[in-house]
Amino acid sequence: MRKYYIVLFLLIFGLYGGLVSCNKTDSTENSLVGIWESTKVDSLIQYVIPAKPNVSRSVDYREYSLELNIDGAFRMRDPKNTINGTWVQSKSDSLMLTVNNVQGNYPLNSKIVLVDENNLILNYSSGEISGASYAGGSGFSVTKEISYDVKIHYIRK
Repeated sequence: MRKYYIVLFLLIFGLYGGLVSCNKTDSTENSLVGIWESTKVDSLIQYVIPAKPNVSRSVDYREYSLELNIDGAFRMRDPKNTINGTWVQSKSDSLMLTVNNVQGNYPLNSKIVLVDENNLILNYSSGEISGASYAGGSGFSVTKEISYDVKIHYIRK
């Protein structure tokens, strides 16, 4: 009977240890929760049409904050605007922000380059097309296309 209690104790202790190790306290998702203040933005601008060489820019950008709440809500603030929405860590290295606005949901998928106790670096790509016009049966004619590779550096506030 005593062996039964020892085995039962070890089984319960093992299950408890497994549950504790599965706790998300050290997960990337929990590391993202908090208020982040931007410090710098690096941007690589690639001109596709017209063809121009790649241009890199790095600027201080200290008037922007990102607040990620544990309930899945987020708030982005700059001196002129506050944007609200939801966030989810879609993969171990991806942060999906969905902005709730009057035109509908706008997702922004960012790659998590680095997250630790005090630093967060997000990388995302976007683009801009201007001068697009319908060119008869051949589809659209584009006069200017630019793609951006943006890396934003944050520190925990």
